Amino acid sequence: MKRIKLMGALFMMAALTAPAANTPVISRGDAAGTCQAFPDVCRLKNGDLLCVFYAGYGHVSLPRQDCPKGGRICCVRSSDEGLTWSAPRILFGGPFDDRDPHIAQICKVYEPPTGYE
Repeated sequence: MKRIKLMGALFMMAALTAPAANTPVISRGDAAGTCQAFPDVCRLKNGDLLCVFYAGYGHVSLPRQDCPKGGRICCVRSSDEGLTWSAPRILFGGPFDDRDPHIAQICKVYEPPTGYE
């Protein structure tokens, strides 16, 4: 029981601690809204990092006057191992509260040369 209380206290301390001053901000801008969640990142063939995430005004962002389509999927890109990121841009903004994006780069399937069976 003491261990559970200790773990809970440590969790609360970590949750209330502000991020370090050198923590990079990867998403800031009007396109991203005030709430970003559910990130996924992929290293592209050229070495860039592409991050997609849910963006809206809250955990659930239904359409309203200042956000007519509700939540949307945004992306940011880094060419320097995540030290800096592009401004967020809307990747998909459908009529519903879009969420849980994932990203992968499809590659060509390797086919061995003929005659090497």
